[in-house]
Amino acid sequence: MSNRPIRYYRNRVSRLHRLADWFHEFPLFRIITGASQLMVFLAIFTFATELKDRQVGLINSALQLINSDSSSQAGKLQALEYLNNKSCIFGDIFCWKERVNLSGAIFSSSESNELDFSGIILTQATLNHVDLSRVNLSRADLTEASLLEADLTKVILAKADVAGANLTEAILNSGDLGEVNLSKADLTEAKLINTYLVRAQLKEASLIEADLTGALLTQANLTNANLNGAQFSAALLDGAILIQAKLLFTHFTEAILVGADLTKALLVGANLTGANLTAATLVGSNLSHADLTGANLTGANLTGANLTGANLTGANLTEANLTDADLTDADLTDTILTKAVLTDSQKLLAYSPKM
Repeated sequence: MSNRPIRYYRNRVSRLHRLADWFHEFPLFRIITGASQLMVFLAIFTFATELKDRQVGLINSALQLINSDSSSQAGKLQALEYLNNKSCIFGDIFCWKERVNLSGAIFSSSESNELDFSGIILTQATLNHVDLSRVNLSRADLTEASLLEADLTKVILAKADVAGANLTEAILNSGDLGEVNLSKADLTEAKLINTYLVRAQLKEASLIEADLTGALLTQANLTNANLNGAQFSAALLDGAILIQAKLLFTHFTEAILVGADLTKALLVGANLTGANLTAATLVGSNLSHADLTGANLTGANLTGANLTGANLTGANLTEANLTDADLTDADLTDTILTKAVLTDSQKLLAYSPKM
């Protein structure tokens, strides 16, 4: 081992540091360093430009494939997913491909050749005015996608995730949407005539003036949904959850709501003529000026319900619970109240209902 003093080594290290500082301050060193950085930048820029140019060709090829008249669906699913992908690094700082707007594209299937896009990922896709009729999109991911005025007639969206999507004025007649997730989706003025929506999730969805005539919504969850002015005539909503749903002037003519939960629902001016609400829960609901002519409310729970000005002509309230219900100015002509619970029901004494 060397017997040199520690001071010797410290002096040598100090000289090396000074030499390094001299090289760093040397003009040629600075020029070389700057040139190296510039070359790296130019290399990245060239690579990015070539990558974007390559993407243009791939995008055009993918568009040609999905718009082709070929009866084969080979590669179409992958092409769609590619077109909807956003390719970036470092977050969104550097992107060489944005999502492609697919509005107006036609993907419709014929009865003899059904396109199978099951499981496809089209998150935030722009698909306005597209034709996806008869296409199989079961288990697809269409969260926050835009499907404005899209044609989805007879589409299969079973167990698909369409949460937060825009389906304004879309056509989904006769589609299979069993167990679909449409939470917070916008279905304003959409057409869902005879659509299968059993156990569908529609929490906080907007279905303002949507047409669900004859739709099957057994055990569907419509909690806090906005259904103002919607059409549910002859629809099947047995066991459906409509807690705190907005149902102003909604049409439920001849609809089946057996065992449905309408707790604190807003049903002002709703048309429930001939509806079957057997064993339904309407606790704290607002049915003021609603039309319940001929409705079946056997065993329904109307505790604390607001029925002011409601038309209950010929309605059947056998064994219904009307505790604390407000029936001010309600029309109880020929109403059946056999074994109904009328504790503290307001303004009931002014009428002579059938008991």
